[in-house]
Amino acid sequence: MPDFKYQTELNRLFENGQVLPSLDIPQSKLAYRYVFDYEHPNNHKPIYIQNPRRRQSDADSDRLTTSGYSLSCFEKKELAVQQFKNLKNTHKNIDISIGNALCGGSLDEKDGLITNSNEKTTHFDLYEYSECDLGSKFEIKQRLV
Repeated sequence: MPDFKYQTELNRLFENGQVLPSLDIPQSKLAYRYVFDYEHPNNHKPIYIQNPRRRQSDADSDRLTTSGYSLSCFEKKELAVQQFKNLKNTHKNIDISIGNALCGGSLDEKDGLITNSNEKTTHFDLYEYSECDLGSKFEIKQRLV
């Protein structure tokens, strides 16, 4: 199995007793993610890499988990759009922090491993392999704001 993109960070969590959730191999799995519709350094970056203060805050409150080093994805475009609208209603500037567009593409066994998707929201996490580059294989599907 290849190394994960954030293997060093994950190893630190493993040393402290954290474990990965149950993971599966994606096989031509459609996935949608929030990104910025322009070149942005946080596109396709996990929350703990985007915002190291969040990592520290979660560590201080015992909420630090391996999912902070994974990428949030959705199986269904329409549910991803609805979730963004829900977030926008409660966090007016959400488009400034997580993106203003929805991108999508197909995940395969070379990209990494995925968690089971939530039945209601179709959300799942992608633990990227070190060579994964979603920026080169996903494309913008629609603007969200």
